[in-house]
Amino acid sequence: AKLFGFSNSSLHGFALLISCSTILAFRALCSYLFNHSTANLLCFIFAAQIAFFVQSTFVLPEVMLALFTILSLLFYYKQKWLLYILSAAALGWTKETGLLVVAGFYGIYLYEIIFNKRKSILRKHLLILIPLVLTGGFYFLQKLILGWFFFPEHIGIVDHDSKVVKAKLEGILRFIFVEQGRKYFLLIFALSTLYQLLKRSKNIWPNRFQNISVWPPLSIICVVLLVFTVFNFMSLRYSLLLFPLLLIIATDITSAAFLSRCRWFIYGASMVAIIVGWNFELKHPQIGDCSYAFKDVVMVHDDMIEYMEQHVGVEDKINAHFLMSVNLTTPECGYLRSNKAFKHVKSIHNDCSSFDYIIISSVEYNAGLETMARDECNFAMIKEFSKGPAWIKLYAKP
Repeated sequence: AKLFGFSNSSLHGFALLISCSTILAFRALCSYLFNHSTANLLCFIFAAQIAFFVQSTFVLPEVMLALFTILSLLFYYKQKWLLYILSAAALGWTKETGLLVVAGFYGIYLYEIIFNKRKSILRKHLLILIPLVLTGGFYFLQKLILGWFFFPEHIGIVDHDSKVVKAKLEGILRFIFVEQGRKYFLLIFALSTLYQLLKRSKNIWPNRFQNISVWPPLSIICVVLLVFTVFNFMSLRYSLLLFPLLLIIATDITSAAFLSRCRWFIYGASMVAIIVGWNFELKHPQIGDCSYAFKDVVMVHDDMIEYMEQHVGVEDKINAHFLMSVNLTTPECGYLRSNKAFKHVKSIHNDCSSFDYIIISSVEYNAGLETMARDECNFAMIKEFSKGPAWIKLYAKP
């Protein structure tokens, strides 16, 4: 924002640039690990994922996290250590999750030493660990400057209850492997693995550096990221980082299928899976920032804010969910036409008596607050907007 300004076009244009760079970096990595035709297929599959498509212009860190992860892997395997240090350090600085991935690179090297009989070199140990030290230094400075290591608002809503953890795990696994047509890719992988077993082929691609498999250490990193996401504050978009890693793992395991005539089945079936997934998404839209229907959320929020600018005072007290509270108080988001932000907006999940207005939305829906406002505080709904699966209501104090 400091470089290109706060306009919607510059912010979303920069996000799109990051997304395009991610695809190009992913192709470079897959070309190095596999071959050019396989890299083209994997890039197309990744770019065609609904979650990636939706996130590609969002001003959020998840795609940038994927970019630096891919670049770090590429430079690690090519042993271009200066570029590895820069990209891995940037990965750790982008978001707390990156700290685990950076630590995972050292795990990859230890795996190579133990299982692939690589010689342990002190210099290489130090080179791989430098980004981890830089990342740790960044969080130490953050603690000195801001007073906290990790974002307090997210830490405050982390819930380690066993039922909550189980529900989050089920939701993440369903999103990664089943929803948006990915269950068909899971079927393609199962058939390709069966072919691999029948051929009794070793999982090594020709011209692979030192003839090693990359899927075991990458699988460990994926499991660690999954566990971290389950026990941490969770949003489905956080799992976007796993998509390129899982594509690499699946392709590495099923090398025999990709290096035979079976690859034409994989290519064709992948195209069908993408089309079916998009068709289902468009016909059965879901609410969420990984869904194509999020455009409907933006539209109804925009309609409500336009209405509020005309009928609600900027000094009135408003209770709104997190996303709407940001939209109402931050002109840079582009919703406020007058550039006059609402001054008293809070996100309180269990209070209506202290406010003049309460906003209830399909995003972060709070049924308890709506019931409390309507039945206990006698708030009346004065305006509602809806489009597709998205809706938003404005309640006013009597």
